[in-house]
This record gives sequence, C-alpha cells and structure tokens, in this order.
Amino acid sequence: MTYLNIHEQHIDTYPNTAKAYRDIASTYYTFTEDIGKAIDYFKKSLRLEKHIRTYVGLILCYAKQEHITDAKTLLAEAFQTYPGDAKLFYLQQLLQRHRKV
Repeated sequence: MTYLNIHEQHIDTYPNTAKAYRDIASTYYTFTEDIGKAIDYFKKSLRLEKHIRTYVGLILCYAKQEHITDAKTLLAEAFQTYPGDAKLFYLQQLLQRHRKV
C-alpha cells in the first residue's frame, strides 16, 4: 500500500477534513510529477480551512509551474490571514525573483 492509497482512504473516511486533502496534496507535490493533482487537493483543503501549510503548499505548486501571478495573488491572501508569518516572507522573496522552486 502506498502513501497515496493511505491518504485516499483517509479522505474517504474524513471527507470534510482539510488535513486529509493537505496531506495527499503534499505527497503529490513531493513524490510525483503530478503538480496538477497537488494543486487540486490543496485547493480543496483551502476551501475547508485557511491553514498556513496549505497556503505554502499551493503557492509552491504555482511557483513550480511558473504561475507566478497566481502564486502572488494567493500570497497576498495568505498575508491577510497570517500577517507577519516568516514562511510567507520567504516565499515573497522567491516570487520576487521569479525563481522556479
């Protein structure tokens, strides 16, 4: 059984839990080339809960696909929810350089 299978079972069991979607999104981002699926799952997670890890993961996905405008728009939203968060300032610096992550 793979991590993706475990995460899918977790989603089946807890379909309204943001963490379940965030976990599978992180797995797709980290261990597969399917950034599109990671984005879909991060978006589902974000709809359920505005969590800093979800914002960071989705921003990284957008940056990896070089969707810098989407990443910057989401970063602005994240700053509204988490003003002063160090991770967001780091991402802001990366995006200002348009650096692929």
